[in-house]
Amino acid sequence: MVRPFDNIGDINERKELWKFDVIIHRKWKVTTTNKEYFELVIIDKHCHDIQVVVPTLFRKSFDSVLLVNSNYTMSNFQVVPNELLFKPTNHKYILKFISGTTIANIDKHEILEKMTTLTPFADIISGKWQKSLLTSTIPI
Repeated sequence: MVRPFDNIGDINERKELWKFDVIIHRKWKVTTTNKEYFELVIIDKHCHDIQVVVPTLFRKSFDSVLLVNSNYTMSNFQVVPNELLFKPTNHKYILKFISGTTIANIDKHEILEKMTTLTPFADIISGKWQKSLLTSTIPI
């Protein structure tokens, strides 16, 4: 029996055996203390998004495979609380690749790209916006 897809909105710390059909919305490289890894924002068919960390150990295996605007079946992650100072998503968790993480079915799903939402200018002036949410960056 084939395991059904999970929803990113249902993620919790009680299990690691998650299976998602997702599209990669964003991807960026991170370099710290001479270690290089990359991170992603993925989106499921319900437009839920979450940040994903691909540690240095798995960077070479997945960097050329995981492309922005491509869709995948991704399975098995470590779920950790999102305690970052600046967050690219509102999700309370982050997914981290582990040795059992798998990628399959490249470009086999029909998932629409998430539309960018902007904070209304009036909310910015009145201070009614989430200062820790990083919604976009300008490439250098």
